[in-house]
Amino acid sequence: MMKKHLTLAVFALIFIGLGVVFYSFNPQNSSYFWKCPIYYFTGYLCPGCGSQRAIHELLHLNIKKAFEYNALFVTVTPYVILAIVLNTKPLRNYFPKTRKLFFNPQAILVLLGIAVVFSVYRNI
Repeated sequence: MMKKHLTLAVFALIFIGLGVVFYSFNPQNSSYFWKCPIYYFTGYLCPGCGSQRAIHELLHLNIKKAFEYNALFVTVTPYVILAIVLNTKPLRNYFPKTRKLFFNPQAILVLLGIAVVFSVYRNI
């Protein structure tokens, strides 16, 4: 039980620390942040390109600007957060149909398809 709480505390501290970094420093103007290797080597934007800037803008409650940087990230973030929450041990058994909707193979394929279409569209 203690190990579980320690793991949770470590993840929470990492999450909070990253939040402070993303809030404090603008990825567009800072050299602290990594650059996308796909964009660097190919010149094409991947589905994740702009996510760091979008996180920065979301933390500053600038949703419109975040959406401009990466619409897919802004749109999918609530889905991912809800999926993580529903997969926690206390809630796992309370919403079986909803969990099945989030984690079935068709849902994963739909998300993958959306990411591919988004990636192609933003590079046209």
